[in-house]
Order: sequence, then C-alpha cells, then structure tokens
Amino acid sequence: MKNKRSLKKILAPILVPATKKYLQQERRTHFLGLTLLIPSGIFHPAFFFSTKTMGKFISRQHIVNQKILEIGCGSGAISILAAKKGGSVFCSDINQAAVEATLYNAGLNGVSLQAMRADLFDSIHEVGFDLILNNPPYYPKDPVSIEEHAFYAGKDLSYFNRLFRDSKKYLAKNGMILLVLTDDCDLEKIHSIASGEGFVNEVVYTRPTLLEKTYIIAYKTPI
Repeated sequence: MKNKRSLKKILAPILVPATKKYLQQERRTHFLGLTLLIPSGIFHPAFFFSTKTMGKFISRQHIVNQKILEIGCGSGAISILAAKKGGSVFCSDINQAAVEATLYNAGLNGVSLQAMRADLFDSIHEVGFDLILNNPPYYPKDPVSIEEHAFYAGKDLSYFNRLFRDSKKYLAKNGMILLVLTDDCDLEKIHSIASGEGFVNEVVYTRPTLLEKTYIIAYKTPI
C-alpha cells in the first residue's frame, strides 16, 4: 500500500491537471456497456476506479424488483446499470446538472428510472428501499462548490453522520447501504460513525487497482 501511495503522489501533479482540463468539455463515453453523455463538471465514471468497482458489483447482483436508491448519481451510470438488472430505481444528486444528465442517459440506454435533486435525503419522499447505493465523498474538507461535493465530506466527515443517521427511516426492514470506499480514506472513522448509528459492516467485494484498493462495504442494522 505504501508503494501505491507513493505512486499516486508522483502521478497526481501530472494526472490531476490533465484530467480537469479534459473534463472542462462535454464528453461522450462508453462505460461497462453503456453510452453516456458527461457534461462539464459532472463526475466522470471512466476516470475513477470507484464507479467501475460499484458498476461491476451491481452488474453481478440479482436485484430484480428490488427498490433501489442511489445517492449522488452523477452521470447516472450506476443507476442505469441497476435498472438494466431489473431494479426499481430512484436516484438523486445535489447537482441539478447531474440529475438532468442521468435522465438523458437513462433514455439513451433505454431504461426507466426516477431522478431528483436532493442533498442526501432532503426532498426524497419514497421509503422502503432494499438497497441504498452511494459512491460517497470521503476527503476531510468542507466543499465550497457544487462540484466539490463529489469529493469532500466535510472537515469531520459530517457527510457520513448525516448518511447513517437519516438513512434508517428510508431502508426496508432487511435493507442495506452499499458504499464504495478505498484504502485511501479513513475507513476506521467511517465504520465508527456507522456503528454509532447502529450499523454493522461487511466487506462484500474487493477490487485491487493500480493506485488503490477499492471495496464495496455493506452496512446493515441487526434485526
């Protein structure tokens, strides 16, 4: 892991500016069998290992007729994959441009879903979700723009306090939260926040990549 962090530190000054410049324009991309239009300022699934990890995991699950909520849908890639697998999908994002991109991309890929603008669970009226999916921000810094909400979870990771506290009234009796996290974030603190709200966690999928190891972690409340 130390070698991977060293490599990330070496590559970051090159890759970060190049990626930001590339993403300043609207792009069309192919991702796990989907065709997606990615507007400027929207989280691009092909540039981040986390989205591919969640996408690969969801594509292998039996979720027919399950009620699914994705928080932070971005371009809609994960929600569209879940809908293609037969899930009844609701999704949200704090960025209205992401909501519009998701609805456009759903039509482009021939699936039906519901998308709305919301800050975490604000404005979400549906309940009884079997799965809540989230590729969360996890860097400990306060976001200062809409785009930064995709990366920064607040200085004290307050995003996770809200996520675990508020999710309980939206989950079905046997429902769970699935987060995609990496060895680059404070897993111990995130688990501690979840535990404080009565959740237990289990790593259900691991995917090593060139620069980091990504995990799908299930959070459930004991029955």
